[in-house]
Amino acid sequence: MTPTFPSLLSVLAGGAGAVILLTFVIGRFRDPATVGWRIGVLGLPRAGKTSLIGALSAVLKTSRINRRVQPTGQETIRRLGNIEQALDEGKSIAPTEKGDKFSYRFLLTPRGLLRWLGVLRELEVADFPGEFSKELIESSDDDCCIARGKIFLLDPQYLDWMVSSRLIIFVVDASELQGPDAHIAKARRSAEVIATWQMLADERARRWRHASKMRAALVFTKCDMILTNYNPSNKHREIGDEERARIDKFAKICRESFASAITTLEDGAQEASIHFTSAYAECRGQRIGMAELLRYVLPGDSVRKPGRFAGLWRWRRGRKRA
Repeated sequence: MTPTFPSLLSVLAGGAGAVILLTFVIGRFRDPATVGWRIGVLGLPRAGKTSLIGALSAVLKTSRINRRVQPTGQETIRRLGNIEQALDEGKSIAPTEKGDKFSYRFLLTPRGLLRWLGVLRELEVADFPGEFSKELIESSDDDCCIARGKIFLLDPQYLDWMVSSRLIIFVVDASELQGPDAHIAKARRSAEVIATWQMLADERARRWRHASKMRAALVFTKCDMILTNYNPSNKHREIGDEERARIDKFAKICRESFASAITTLEDGAQEASIHFTSAYAECRGQRIGMAELLRYVLPGDSVRKPGRFAGLWRWRRGRKRA
């Protein structure tokens, strides 16, 4: 006997209900598994590392992603609150002192039915003093044998964090890349990125023979400071399309100047990306470059992507309105 259409619907509905019930039972009596996602932020003193972390945190709280975001720990919440308030008020943020290294932690919980499966993401971003990065960069500029010996003189906690990170963010102060000696500064920073990346990759391979490749991001901060009408007393401001076009022109020049560094990261990393950002200035209500950078630094399963038929749906709606 051929099953009727209502009976097929009943079978499908019953199967879907069984799957939902099984998912709930498994998640209810199973300890949640936490998967870490460690990020290393590397840059010279006063390059804008702390401001970058605070701006990313502010964007993360308001972004539409596939996971709920929850800062973990009272100290993380307090520090981020102070940084975000300073950014909104346009105040400068003091550099991280040598004895004040801190790790910001966020718990990314899946939305919908996946939350019952107990798969969690713990996002960790360490804020180390710029002096640690400076020591690492200077040691990587030396001869290979000398650098091999100097690496053991670095802060062990800092080195362990960088080598074990899933993503390395190289922070470059864009305000230093202008003026009569801009070409010298660009060449020096590009060479530092290449040497530092190679040292970290070699140290990671030495510790773990079959370790996966790290991801890399080259981030230029303080891009609003290259504008001629920059006002230090009014950092948090809205810029227009004309000023944004100047930043885009500056970005194009930097891409050409850092071509060797970008090629090195693309060849040696699992994935590489370049971003031009500002923790203070906004264009059309969004901090410059922060949304794009956030989508890159988050784990792949946390980024909300358009559905398979999203484009077709928009096209059909457009035709209907026309």
